[in-house]
Amino acid sequence: MTGPRTDEWTIYVRRLGVELNRRRTALRLSQEKVANAAGVTRGYYHQLERGESRVGRVANPTLLNLVALSQVLGTTVDDLLPDRVPDMRTGR
Repeated sequence: MTGPRTDEWTIYVRRLGVELNRRRTALRLSQEKVANAAGVTRGYYHQLERGESRVGRVANPTLLNLVALSQVLGTTVDDLLPDRVPDMRTGR
């Protein structure tokens, strides 16, 4: 994926990471505690907070992981996700 769609997705995922971090720190939980409770590795969770799956690659978390993380953080998936969803359709 390249171009405007990539840019929009990158911004969206980074905003998700900011929200994950904000909620985790508000609960005074470590990345390790959140990750373990959600059934993911600390490294994976750290990548989500940064919005990257590997250096230079935008994260794309699964619905399963988002549900687990929202439950650990005491919220809903809807509340974790940024308000403005990018248009990811092709050929727009």
